[in-house]
Amino acid sequence: MRLSLISLFLAASSLLGQQSTDPQQTLDPQTWLTRGIQAYRSAQYQDAIAAFQKSLGLDPNNLNARQYLATTYMTLYFLGGNAPDNLENARKAAAGFEQTLALDPGNRIAILSLASLH
Repeated sequence: MRLSLISLFLAASSLLGQQSTDPQQTLDPQTWLTRGIQAYRSAQYQDAIAAFQKSLGLDPNNLNARQYLATTYMTLYFLGGNAPDNLENARKAAAGFEQTLALDPGNRIAILSLASLH
């Protein structure tokens, strides 16, 4: 019994002591937001989307990350294009702005952006 408890303790200690050596796993929501903004400004839209999604995964109520993610999808949307990927970008942009409005009902950027999508 004692040996089992020691083994269990050592296994638990080993698991708790393991720190992620991957810096990608240790970033906070604000750092992911900043990376997303940098990627967006460099027109690296897929990288921006991934960074904003990671920020939101860590902080689902991050209004800025949600709004930037929606804006990135809107940037990828070509008005009048009927390709499935294009329509999906419009749908994701609209959903993101609607989620922004759920968190901040008076958000003018989200309101105006939704209006421009329709």
